[in-house]
Amino acid sequence: MSPEEDQLDKSVEVGSWTKRSIDPRFVGPFVAALAVLAAVAVWTGFRSESPSSDTEEALVDPGEDGSGASPVGDDFPGVAPDGRVSSDFPSQPWEGQELLIAFNNSSQIDVFDLSTGARSSWLPPDPLLEETPLTVGAALIVVTESGAYARVVGAGSAWAVLGEADRVKPSTKADRVWLRTPVAKVTGLEADFLWTEVDLEGVRHRSINRTDPLDFPTPELVWGLIGGIFRFDDEPVPQWRLMSDFARPVAVGKNHVISRECTTSLVCRRVWYDTTDGSAKGPLFSDLAKNIDVDHDALLSDDGRFVASENERGGAEIYSIATKQRLANNCVWSGPIEWTTESDLLACRSLFGLEVYEANLGINLGLALGEGEFAPLFTFVPNAPTGLSQLSRSTPRAEATINWK
Repeated sequence: MSPEEDQLDKSVEVGSWTKRSIDPRFVGPFVAALAVLAAVAVWTGFRSESPSSDTEEALVDPGEDGSGASPVGDDFPGVAPDGRVSSDFPSQPWEGQELLIAFNNSSQIDVFDLSTGARSSWLPPDPLLEETPLTVGAALIVVTESGAYARVVGAGSAWAVLGEADRVKPSTKADRVWLRTPVAKVTGLEADFLWTEVDLEGVRHRSINRTDPLDFPTPELVWGLIGGIFRFDDEPVPQWRLMSDFARPVAVGKNHVISRECTTSLVCRRVWYDTTDGSAKGPLFSDLAKNIDVDHDALLSDDGRFVASENERGGAEIYSIATKQRLANNCVWSGPIEWTTESDLLACRSLFGLEVYEANLGINLGLALGEGEFAPLFTFVPNAPTGLSQLSRSTPRAEATINWK
């Protein structure tokens, strides 16, 4: 094993951050009971990883003309009936519609326009916690010592308070975000945290009591102990509803979940769900889901065109679900992987720092940060019509440029 491969299995100490600790009271005896029940669920076979323990059910979409082909349309952008990437996503260099946001430490937020090389910096409203930022609509969401804040890219924009939080997660609603706050336990059996859904005005909509860890990017989904995925609905009186029966997650993303559903006779199939409304997509999507090589712990891009999973060296295996074309990369699986809205670009952490790839062509854009800049946390945010140059009025580093390799 080379020194580079050996390092892939080691955690990377980066940056200077405001750390927080979790009160040990939040780890109650209920965890032990959950572990026992989970073991029983594993024994039943619904979470079995052995391909010999069940069979995959063949799924064919007959199509409108009975030919077996069915156009995908807007439900799965970029995939044509023959499985190739459609003309909606031509293999051309990315022209730049979203900005890259990167954190180097608790007191600096860098904004990059990857199409021009322009760079700007923001000061956070308060020292940042070491939490991955989110994008909601055109707004950047960050977590600080005093709570969660939102800011839209553009001239004259300012930070807006969303509420108290020590962590944020995406909502299935396009204009909302979930804020997490610890729960003070009395008996040790209560949930660890309260999750509150707010919009960009800070108005509260729903709340859930949950125990960590989360199995999905959003607290609105939960994996049942004896199989099944439940979704927290958005009815006037929200409640948990079964979305996928006798199932476990194969791949998850901000807007999609692919589950493996099995009958009592252990005949299994993969089903693709839209998490915005909990609906199952058509048989063509189930067939596409078979192209995912692993059976658990895979990550989907925001539009569902790409999938990532951990390889044997602790790196990331990333490929198009429809074409199986691999993207050569230096990504470390233990670090975050972030995508633009239509999966044109992805950003990841490598042993060398932040790296950005053009996904359709498999090109490393060669982003090189300054000396001592590692940028362990990052995301993409839609660019405002006024452009990045307008930020120069409030940022001393706005005229700086990216160093290209």
